[in-house]
Amino acid sequence: MLFVDEPEEFKTGSGGVKLRGELSKVLRMSFADLKSSLSEAYRDPDKSLLFMLLSIFLWFVGYNAIETFFTSYAKWHLGIGEATGAFLLGFIALGFLVFSIPAGFIGAQLGRRMSLGLLAIIALILALMYLPSVLSTAVLVTAIQVVFLAIGFSWALVNVNSLPTVVDMTSREKLGTFTGLYYFASQTAAITGPPLAGFFIDVAGYGSLFPFSVYS
Repeated sequence: MLFVDEPEEFKTGSGGVKLRGELSKVLRMSFADLKSSLSEAYRDPDKSLLFMLLSIFLWFVGYNAIETFFTSYAKWHLGIGEATGAFLLGFIALGFLVFSIPAGFIGAQLGRRMSLGLLAIIALILALMYLPSVLSTAVLVTAIQVVFLAIGFSWALVNVNSLPTVVDMTSREKLGTFTGLYYFASQTAAITGPPLAGFFIDVAGYGSLFPFSVYS
């Protein structure tokens, strides 16, 4: 904001507001742009920005709960060592890494498939809740690797396509504002999700981790 002189076409105000060195004006413009964007989305239900941001917040709450507490869940609920639990959690990141580019192609060619990814994640988590009751510990570790890899694939469908969905709701001039709203929703979830999950774990034990994530 302080050192980049934006193109004239993106400047606002009478005759164009000079952004260089005028931080207070930039901040006022930013808040005014944010207010108008939210008001516009509220008046136009088809855009559903507020509902989209709420959805982003909730699915990041569920994801961050698992990311934060699975290692402890593996030790205290499944009887698996911390090192093994951390290793298993890495399969979600591996699945996401492998499938992130294909997920983008799917979003571009077939439409955004976030709901499909979310439904797959829910089904896979429900399977994880059931598997410990029917598998031995050794087999369970292998099963969790496969399930977490599939969760990573599904998470890529959700995460890769969510930001483009948000910025598609606006004009080119407001891309920065809408990108900021996306990250506000996702990072707020990263801050609030683990304490919320921790509260339920304190009350109901580690067995509540996956139900909390699913309901989020």
